[in-house]
Amino acid sequence: MDQRTFHIVRIVLAGVIFSARLVEESSAQNQTNVNPALPTVTVTNSLQSVPESQTQKAIACVNSGDAKFTGGDADGALADYARALELDPNLLSACYNRAIVRQSRGDLDGALSDFNHALQINPNMASAFFNRGSIKQARNDLAGALADLNRGLELNPNFAKAYVARAGVKQTMGDADGALADYNRAVELDPKLESAYKTRGDLQIGSAESEGALTGALEGAITDFDHVLALDPTNALALVSRSFAKGTKADWPGALADCDRAIEIDPKLTKAYLLRGMIECQTRDCKGAVADFSRVLDAEPKNANVYAYRSQAEMLLHDYAATVADCTRVIELDTNNADAYDLRSCAEIFTDDMTGAKSDYKRAHELNPALYPDRNDTGSGK
Repeated sequence: MDQRTFHIVRIVLAGVIFSARLVEESSAQNQTNVNPALPTVTVTNSLQSVPESQTQKAIACVNSGDAKFTGGDADGALADYARALELDPNLLSACYNRAIVRQSRGDLDGALSDFNHALQINPNMASAFFNRGSIKQARNDLAGALADLNRGLELNPNFAKAYVARAGVKQTMGDADGALADYNRAVELDPKLESAYKTRGDLQIGSAESEGALTGALEGAITDFDHVLALDPTNALALVSRSFAKGTKADWPGALADCDRAIEIDPKLTKAYLLRGMIECQTRDCKGAVADFSRVLDAEPKNANVYAYRSQAEMLLHDYAATVADCTRVIELDTNNADAYDLRSCAEIFTDDMTGAKSDYKRAHELNPALYPDRNDTGSGK
């Protein structure tokens, strides 16, 4: 009598682990005849003959490894999968599941080797192509990633998350139209797929900025973020993205409200503090901006851009000493930042450091003469 054994495996795609029942050991793939009268039948998915009893032991090791991985014991799972492959070097479930665990632990070399082996055993395993593609994407092998995702989708054209992954590759390669088509297809297949709405919204913001067609694209982006938040009201990143879109439309109250809510959900989300600080600069709440930029710098003390933002807020507050200090920090981190030299020059004028002001403006001119023209007396007119 035939026995079909299903192993719970995980697809790692674009950094997210998805639970799925994908590896079926059946008559076409992993059939094992357990009739005691036939003690030496082979497993048809293996590339070599293995005694049935040995294969049964290997399958038991895989089952044990699956249970350990599900329970958080990745080391134990790897040991079980290794033992299974010692017993049957071409047992698909052992090879594939070990690749998943290795990938989840950041062992991309080991995972890639196992996915390659899995595809030798079963060249039509869509999930192996998806996962191998994600590894290639992580290694910036975009052409290889695209080829694997294309092949995976030929084999399984209804896997919505794979369209999201392929869209990300296309977007990185500069194919915005192709990426948008894939995001659209993902939403068609799974209208509740948050990641598709979120990434499509981010793409539309980028398209609006590059093409200058702000209104329509921004409205589309906001609609996508609305979808995400309808599915998950606690998605702080979607709130930040929607805030950015609203801010681009100069909807400052709406943008601030979204940042406030994102910070309530995730008080450690530096992106939210950074964006809120930038919005507060626009609304002239410069004290609030300084506080938010300071919060970001507590987490990212070497972020030159945030020191630059804070220095601008301090300048608007007429806190010239703080402006000079932050501009100096920007220059320490980014020695060719012409804007920092110019702003420090302005602050030094107000602190009566005319020598420093002239020297700094001269350096700003040297770095960016188009923006900062030469002046005989950099202290005047500043």
